[in-house]
Amino acid sequence: MDTARAGEAVAGKIVKADVAVAADLTPKVKVLWEEITHHVPPPKPADTALGPIKGQELVEHVNHSETSQGDTLEWTYEIMLDRNGITPKPQVFERVPLADLSPKSRETVAELDALTTRTVNQRYVDAMQRLSK
Repeated sequence: MDTARAGEAVAGKIVKADVAVAADLTPKVKVLWEEITHHVPPPKPADTALGPIKGQELVEHVNHSETSQGDTLEWTYEIMLDRNGITPKPQVFERVPLADLSPKSRETVAELDALTTRTVNQRYVDAMQRLSK
């Protein structure tokens, strides 16, 4: 949740915890994720001359955006090591046009967008209520 436009007082009251995906959406999200992974390269672990760095985790991210480049999902990943992010060099960004996904996956994206909108709006309202007390 981008709080850059919120006032400092409001931004301080917004809960930023992750939102769990409802159980009934989980199977749909798994199908969507499988479809996305067919359109993007596999993430690459950080490597040195001595081999891969031990203990690293790869965390993939997908964002839905409507831009001048069309209605797309933007995929990227980061490498986590000891809870710190290491940006892959060069940063990998892939855009998957929604039109390239199945109708079911496009429907799942719409459901996740609605969940995000409800969550962001509710967190803003909750923050305003906490601020007014």
